[in-house]
Amino acid sequence: MAKNIRFEQEEVGLEDLLKGITGLRKDVRQIKTSLVSQTKPAYTNKEVMEMFGIASATLKKWRDTGLLGYSQVGSVYLYSKDDIDKFLKSNHYDTFASDKGFIRSVRKLGM
Repeated sequence: MAKNIRFEQEEVGLEDLLKGITGLRKDVRQIKTSLVSQTKPAYTNKEVMEMFGIASATLKKWRDTGLLGYSQVGSVYLYSKDDIDKFLKSNHYDTFASDKGFIRSVRKLGM
């Protein structure tokens, strides 16, 4: 049986509290990332992987294929905000403006 807590005449379930806390943690993480990105000159592999939610193999593939620019100091890879912005711009598609996404899907259906 789930435990309930009363807040100002309102009963809140433990699951709801946990969902709320999880949501707050995500919000704080996004705010932190946003603030850091405004002041940070370069990002590490770990930070870029967290930023995009990707694995190290994917990041290596992006580097090796030239999709994402980087600087290398010894065995350390660093990515500037400019590198990341260029990557995002070069992989950006306007809604309904290309054969990507919706239009391509419709064409595949033969419509």
